[in-house]
Amino acid sequence: MLPGWTALLALPSVGVALAFLGRRPVLARLAARNIGRRKGRVLIVVAGLLVGTAIIASSLVVGDTLSYIFVGDVYERLDAIDEIVVDEFNGNLLSFPEAVADGIGAGLEARGSPVDGVAPVLLKAMPVRNADGNAGSQQVTVMGLNASREGAFGDFVARDGRRLSTAGLGPLEVLANERAAAQLNATAGQVLTLFYGTTNETIVYASLRDVVRDEGKAAYERRALLFMDLAAAQGAFNESGRINLVKVSNAGGVADGAAWSPDVAYDLRLVLLAEGEGDVVLELLIHRAIVRGDKRVNVPCARSHPRPKMRL
Repeated sequence: MLPGWTALLALPSVGVALAFLGRRPVLARLAARNIGRRKGRVLIVVAGLLVGTAIIASSLVVGDTLSYIFVGDVYERLDAIDEIVVDEFNGNLLSFPEAVADGIGAGLEARGSPVDGVAPVLLKAMPVRNADGNAGSQQVTVMGLNASREGAFGDFVARDGRRLSTAGLGPLEVLANERAAAQLNATAGQVLTLFYGTTNETIVYASLRDVVRDEGKAAYERRALLFMDLAAAQGAFNESGRINLVKVSNAGGVADGAAWSPDVAYDLRLVLLAEGEGDVVLELLIHRAIVRGDKRVNVPCARSHPRPKMRL
């Protein structure tokens, strides 16, 4: 609550107290006389009230500040993403057919679910080396995105303010966010070496097209990120026609869209079960719920399977 409003709310209480003392002057004189006679006790009482008020006020301020920091951090890390669908095994994202994303989108639309975007993603974490910049990083995340499905998640913004997407990238061109560019000491035009495996056949050489600001979807999970066209990433990493993450954006903005997460999560469960995904555990990670306790909802699995397989 703002200090100005607090003062306005306190004025009626002060007025009532003064009116009460004005109608009973004897009580007013006795109170004033006791203040003069017991100065030490009055000081102790006043000091106690001040300390108590300060403790309550500071706790409210700290609570509101922490809440703002945590909520703001979630919104910054996830931006328009409200839910993601993944097939996870021992902390690793397993790939599944890209058609799953199409089925999810169609199912949510048929149910009238309050979403404005469903997009497939191929996400790979790997070491990346920039020989020209004499720098490298062991943990760079490469994201393959389908620009035609990214409308609800916004564009990338270059350092000079230009709007960019993966649609204009060549087969082996990438965009880098500022965090990745700093770690790799990379500038536009340099060739990056992507080590997605352990042999010479699992190395990809990609040219850095441009550097984008660490904002919006380019700030995903505060990671060092490279962005490729989805089809190019699938070809480069031997994942033809496959993805390992589906992201969902609820209707509304970054903040108010979170209110739809319970409804969308319910619809997602029904859509996945209706699609016949009985042999796979697809976690619905309701990201906005992180600020309320990191809730996870698991789709029931028809039978135990050590390595889940996808069946459409």
